[in-house]
Amino acid sequence: FSKGKMHYSELVIKGKSKKEILIVSYICHPSMANNELSGILIIGALSKILKSSKYTIRLLLIPETIGAIAYIKNNYSNLKSNLIAGINLSCVGDSGPFTIIKSLNENTYIDNISMRIIKKESKKKILNFLYRGSNERQFGCQNLNLPFITICRTRFGDYPEYHSSDDNLNIINEKNLKK
Repeated sequence: FSKGKMHYSELVIKGKSKKEILIVSYICHPSMANNELSGILIIGALSKILKSSKYTIRLLLIPETIGAIAYIKNNYSNLKSNLIAGINLSCVGDSGPFTIIKSLNENTYIDNISMRIIKKESKKKILNFLYRGSNERQFGCQNLNLPFITICRTRFGDYPEYHSSDDNLNIINEKNLKK
């Protein structure tokens, strides 16, 4: 942790409560359509449709891993005091099954909500925290134990185009993103 700058985008939709729902995606490889761009597109869409409600909602675009670590370092006390649910969005544009990577505890508020919602899907995968590998591991690690899940379609690393030039606009579509 040396002095420097970490660029990120943050939008806060203030609610009636200081308690927060944090929705995160990352901005490190924007040329990769499913791995990166799909989460950015969902965050952008949410920024237009979410309105003030009971909880404060924070939409965050950060570099993966190092961005999460820097964000946690600078916002730890607010996260520890006010975070009631965290969602990491990754690989949400392909046609794979809806996949939830549960939090470390597997029984948080966001785990319970996501299980209720995913129950309705015919194609789904539910993975425990051992299958982590994105920003949910920084926010949800044993030292922090913040209530964080990842929502994706095909999990990062589980599709052949992952982290290659083949992760392009041909593997995502608007219908999948809207769903």
